[in-house]
Amino acid sequence: KTVSPHVDAMIVPGSGLVKEQAEAEGLDKIFVAAGFDWREPGCSMCLAMNDDRLKPHERCASTSNRNFEGRQGF
Repeated sequence: KTVSPHVDAMIVPGSGLVKEQAEAEGLDKIFVAAGFDWREPGCSMCLAMNDDRLKPHERCASTSNRNFEGRQGF
């Protein structure tokens, strides 16, 4: 299975330890081969401190426990 060409998909591990464990299991290679962008751990779309922001009318599926107004949420 691969990510649809109409979908932007990224994995942002929640911590350095989570990233290391996932890479030790080879999960990074599986996700990258499927078309995901494998990111460094840290803040991403949930905090929107960088360019990782939803555009108007875009949707996000996330396992984050954050949903700040004007970032991922409404």
